[in-house]
Amino acid sequence: MARVMRDATAMATAEKLFDACGPSWAADTYAHWKAAVKAWAVGSTRSLHDKDLDAIVYRILMIEEAREEFDRRCLEAYEFVEDL
Repeated sequence: MARVMRDATAMATAEKLFDACGPSWAADTYAHWKAAVKAWAVGSTRSLHDKDLDAIVYRILMIEEAREEFDRRCLEAYEFVEDL
């Protein structure tokens, strides 16, 4: 059975990759991040299985979505304050 990285490790890796690359500008963010993670995995100290790569991509997409939501709420709050 293939060893799959822990959730905390996948999340920490996802955060580092997202911080290094910034948000995706591609229309298909899944394909963009899948390619970025595969490119990063080439230099990994241990071989990563498809489940590991998918776990990292999934978490990057979660981070990206959460940051977009945060930015949207900040903009709404800023517009609300301007209207006062």
